[in-house]
This record gives sequence, C-alpha cells and structure tokens, in this order.
Amino acid sequence: MRPCTLIAVLIAATLAGCTLPATVPPVQHYPNRVSYYDLTVSWKVTRSAGKVAIEGAVANTSYYYIRDLELTATLLDAGGKEVGEKTSFIIPSQLAIDETAPFSMTIPVTPGAVAERIRFFYRYRLAGEGPSGFPRFQDFEVPIDGRTYLLR
Repeated sequence: MRPCTLIAVLIAATLAGCTLPATVPPVQHYPNRVSYYDLTVSWKVTRSAGKVAIEGAVANTSYYYIRDLELTATLLDAGGKEVGEKTSFIIPSQLAIDETAPFSMTIPVTPGAVAERIRFFYRYRLAGEGPSGFPRFQDFEVPIDGRTYLLR
C-alpha cells in the first residue's frame, strides 16, 4: 500500500471514530416504562441468586435542562418491607431537553427474602436555577415481574 493511501485511510478511520456518538438505547427499548411530565424511566429486571439487576434509561421530558439526577430503587417484599436498595447517580450530570442517559444497578436481596415490588425514587435540580434551586423529586412503585407502562 502506498504511504499516501495509508495516511488517508488512517485519517479517515480516526475522524470516523471521533464523530460516532455513544449510543444509548431509547426508552422504548425496555419492557417497563413510567412517564411523568419531567422524566421517563424505562427498565428491565433480571433476577439471579440473591440479587436483582435493573438496567434501563432515563429521558428528560421536561422543558428544562436538569442536573444532578439520582435514581434510587428499593426492593420490597409482599408485605412492603424493604429487602434491598441501591442509588445510581446518572451520568452525564446535566441532561438536556429530550436527552437520554443509561443506568444500571445490581441490588443484593436480604437473605431469605423475596423481592416482589420496586419503589423508584428520583431527585434532580433544574440547571437554570443554579446552586440555590430546590430539588424536584418523584416516586412510584411497580411489580418486579411483568410489564409496566404508565403515563402520568
């Protein structure tokens, strides 16, 4: 191969690598979804011995940039008792309007307990309010098995 051709191929490969965006599965990719006026949370659940894995995405559906989004999943047994909990801090720390970000968490389950429901809680601040802004938050509870689709 000629040196000029090799250099051209290397430059093209480098530029192509720099321009490819990181792909985040859209919220429609997951079987479970809850949408509020400000955020859509979608996820799938995988059970294994002693733990529950939750993989999903969040989408900013508000009219504002949001920042410092954190998502907590609490596992509950049939009686409503907490049997596991984990918090995920969403990256990037600021989500633009209609921007989507992935999350993933593996939650250990209390030995001998069976997780039946998930309580999701999210909290964020509006980016335009700066450090003096107050947190916005929402929570919802869903069955761990089966499909969930709620538009609120």
